[in-house]
Parts: sequence; structure tokens; C-alpha cells
Amino acid sequence: MRGVINSIQTSDIRNLFNPENIYVSKEGGGAGNNWASGYTQGEAVQETLLDMIDREAEYCDSLEGFTLAHSIAGGTGSGMGSYLLEMLADKYGKKLIQTYSVFPNQSESSDVVVQPYNSLLTLKRLTLHADAVVVLDNTALDRIAINSLVATVMAASTTTLRYP
Repeated sequence: MRGVINSIQTSDIRNLFNPENIYVSKEGGGAGNNWASGYTQGEAVQETLLDMIDREAEYCDSLEGFTLAHSIAGGTGSGMGSYLLEMLADKYGKKLIQTYSVFPNQSESSDVVVQPYNSLLTLKRLTLHADAVVVLDNTALDRIAINSLVATVMAASTTTLRYP
């Protein structure tokens, strides 16, 4: 996990992210592809995450909603993502919550044997708490320029939220 965060912090897009809003656990790792571990980690750091979210929400003149980008196959994106989704729905119930959820490869076998469980546990939270879910198919994304496509889709679908 630290490697991914470090690569973002040293890349060309590093200025897009406020360093005060980047959270990495003391252990430095993710949830080990375990939904329950990610969910539990979310509970443990709830106050830290809420402080980050509340601080950014206070900067908004007119907060319209939240966007969550995550994978539903591993542990952190599925487990902690589910916890964040529930937390946002609970605290900001009237605000729009949209997710960009990367679904796992269906045609290829995975090294993560619990991937189907992680996905099912996350799907329940998506149906209960998200107002809009954009499904991103990992198999199709592997065949094209992933980052460019995802950035274009996210920019286009959030234009009305950013420029009301």
C-alpha cells in the first residue's frame, strides 16, 4: 500500500491530492484481500477519516455529494470502502453518493480466492447506500488505457456536481 501512495505522491498528479487527506495505516499495508479486515480497519480509524472528510466538506460552498472510487474484489476497497459508504450515508444522508466500482475479472482465475465473497459483501452495501454506481469492468479496462478512460468518465459524470 505504501508503494502505491508513494508513487502517487511523487508523480505528475501529486498536486491533485492534499497530503493532509492521505491516510496510510501505521502497518503500511492494506487489508490483505479480506473484506472483514478492511471493514474492521475502517471502524478503527473512523474518527481520522471523518476528520478528513469533514474538513473538506467545510471548504465547500454547497456540498452536493461524495464520490467513492474503489475495487470490490480486494480487502481495502471492498471492506473499508463499504464502511466509508455506510459512514457517509449515515452522517450525510441527504447528500448524493456516487461510486466508481471496479468489478473483478470474471473470465480469468484470480490469486484472491475470497474475491467472490468480497464482491458480494460489497454489493449489498452498494445497493443500500449508493445513489449511483458506475460499474467498471476490470477485464475490459485491462484492454484499454485504463487511467485515461476512468478520468474521462469521472469528469463527465460529475460535471453537474462540480459546476451546479
